[in-house]
Amino acid sequence: MDRPTKRRRLQSEPEPVLNANPQPPVPRYRGKDFTANITHLAQGTPTTVGSVTAQLKIPYAIGPDMANARGKEVDIFGTYSVLPRFGDEAWTQGMMVPMGTTSYFDVNEVRGPSPGKYKTGKKAGQDRPGPVIGRPIVGRAVPLDLDLKTATVESRAMKFLAIKAAKYTPKAPGDDVLFDDASKTGYLGGLTMGSYVEEITGKRSVGIGNTGSGMRAMTLASKWRMKTAGTTSEAGFGRKLLESFPQLGKGGLEQAVKDAGWNVLTHHGGTKPLMGASALDDEVRLGGANALSVYQHHQGMKGSVYKAHVEAREAAKRRFDQKLTDFKAGADPATLGQQWHASQGFLSGLDLGADRQRIKEARADYVARKLKKHNVEHVLGPRALAKKHFKEQGLATVDKALDPQGYKREKHAYVKATLTAAGFNTAKLDASRQAKDAFAAKFNNAQKGSVVPGKWWASKAGMVDFTKLDDLGRKALKQEYVARKTGKIPK
Repeated sequence: MDRPTKRRRLQSEPEPVLNANPQPPVPRYRGKDFTANITHLAQGTPTTVGSVTAQLKIPYAIGPDMANARGKEVDIFGTYSVLPRFGDEAWTQGMMVPMGTTSYFDVNEVRGPSPGKYKTGKKAGQDRPGPVIGRPIVGRAVPLDLDLKTATVESRAMKFLAIKAAKYTPKAPGDDVLFDDASKTGYLGGLTMGSYVEEITGKRSVGIGNTGSGMRAMTLASKWRMKTAGTTSEAGFGRKLLESFPQLGKGGLEQAVKDAGWNVLTHHGGTKPLMGASALDDEVRLGGANALSVYQHHQGMKGSVYKAHVEAREAAKRRFDQKLTDFKAGADPATLGQQWHASQGFLSGLDLGADRQRIKEARADYVARKLKKHNVEHVLGPRALAKKHFKEQGLATVDKALDPQGYKREKHAYVKATLTAAGFNTAKLDASRQAKDAFAAKFNNAQKGSVVPGKWWASKAGMVDFTKLDDLGRKALKQEYVARKTGKIPK
């Protein structure tokens, strides 16, 4: 009998059995489904999901120019959850698997010349390693110096996670995200993905919320400053971020950080850099001055969390001011952003001098919208926060209705003292108060029919009847005067 052919033999083998109950793919969350579940994980909500998976899809390009560039995509996925850590005391941290792309910092050891060769053993004849002469810190997911292209990718990654797919699609690669060196793209997106790990860890380990939002805020502030100033990089970003949030570090960085002179939170009364969430947790568990130093570093008006968010607010406000100036100078609204293109009719009607209140409101809307798109907390500015506290706590010693000027002086003194104690610059506050006082005196004279010296007052006298000006008109006039005196608009 002829031998069966190979074909017949294969046909006689049993068919593979298909899985009758295949598992559906793990959903990749975006928008509120993602941010709400991260909040649940951070808060430890009993009804929370056990984990949440997200994935970035951010286009960028590598090449000498766009005509010869290779299109690439930031393709990071990770599953967020919490991890119980056990030692002398149990604590909980956030985690993401896989973690490799969100490694924030590392250290390279630099060695001097070899002192000679091994004389015996398996390495006989080989050079012995030289002494360590330096431990430079290496920026990974957190660049030591942030360039505009990287900041732009991270900014788009924030929006990608915070906004559902139907409402946001990242732009196709262009010159704004064209990298000339592939080595610069290895950790793109890791800062944003990592910020959500810190959102969980900060709250679950030591009760400090919004650390991840603070990371995103500082990244955006750097990007917006670069855009406004027309620069392409900002030095010292990594150092500043680690000094604000030492939990981003790890024990292996301690000597390198100390050698570099970075001002990272230390053990109470000591000089050893305090690195990592577990180190902060240890300090908090010690209580007393140790715990207080951790909380004071992060919380309150002096704290790094609040200051990071204020930094983003200020950078966004300056970005608005620059865009409005460019718009008034004739820039194409389409180049300034979708909202500017849609609002050009309203913006065209604004006068940079006379419409200060309307400009202020438009700027506030712009800032709130920008922060929301990137899932960054929107906090009150330091002046507004201090004023709110002064009013709510009833700290005035005079009746506002009976002595409005006395009330204003007390409020100003309190706000200035609060901001000074928190480390904020009060020069603008003083200049604003002086301008307001000067306006009040001059306006009072103008209402009495006196001629107020100065070109600005003379021009307004030809347009406005000071004796018939209502409170709203007086306020608008004051805002324009103060804005000119403090340099917000040119004289």
